[in-house]
Amino acid sequence: MSKATSCKDAIKKWEANTGLVPAEAIEVKLICQLPPIDKMDESLNQFEACVKLSLSTNAIECMIALPKFKSLKILSLSRNHKIRSWDEVGKLSQLPEIKNVLFVGNAIYGDKGAENYKENNAPLVYKRIPRSNLLMESQLGVL
Repeated sequence: MSKATSCKDAIKKWEANTGLVPAEAIEVKLICQLPPIDKMDESLNQFEACVKLSLSTNAIECMIALPKFKSLKILSLSRNHKIRSWDEVGKLSQLPEIKNVLFVGNAIYGDKGAENYKENNAPLVYKRIPRSNLLMESQLGVL
């Protein structure tokens, strides 16, 4: 089995593909890495100006606080299928500007096809990130 992609390595690929400097990037997509990213790490904190961070379609199980993300408004961690603990989501509560979060397709949400899927999960997100709105994939397209 392949070793997971680290955030540090994914950022190097992103820099090579975009030609952008992490500290100045407004929108960052580290989606669908092969092999997938399995955990967030401190290297993400170099995206100090980031407003929208997409880490969807990876295998992230553990999240970290992101203290340098003072401008982050949108975070997408959909289709990771690994986040199982609401305590992980709570780590995002320190983000001062966070408004929109997307966790569709993670174990904490249960069955996406279940009745009242959004209504059952929204209060759990709001409890941990009071300033946030719960987004569904259809609202943002593919992140």
